[in-house]
Amino acid sequence: HVQDGLVMPHGHPDWGFLGDWVPPGRGQGKEERVDDESTLFFNNAYWLLSLQRMQAIATVLGDDASARRYAEQASALRARVNARFFHAAAHTYANGEQPYQALALLAGLPQADERARVLQVLCDDIAARGGHQLRFGIGRA
Repeated sequence: HVQDGLVMPHGHPDWGFLGDWVPPGRGQGKEERVDDESTLFFNNAYWLLSLQRMQAIATVLGDDASARRYAEQASALRARVNARFFHAAAHTYANGEQPYQALALLAGLPQADERARVLQVLCDDIAARGGHQLRFGIGRA
């Protein structure tokens, strides 16, 4: 369901919500998984990606009214997600781990003047792990 313009948990209390729960170094138990706030970010960033894709599909189909509606919804959600999950002082989203930095960049969440800093946090974390340890599984379809 949606509350205050953000999608909220629903369904099964442990597994009824999307998330990158088991990145390297974590287990599947509730106490080992990613924190709830980061999972909430993941779901809302993914919803933003879905709205962006729907806008693109409507544009290709020549449905300008739907494309505008999806663009407006995406813009409003982007503002809400940034307000709730972006930590300006650290240039991070959610808990600042790789999946959330990468998803924020993929969804186009950072403002233009923050994008390079958000990317730098991600790159610095990868470099700190020897430059070869990615800790996420986000792809683009």
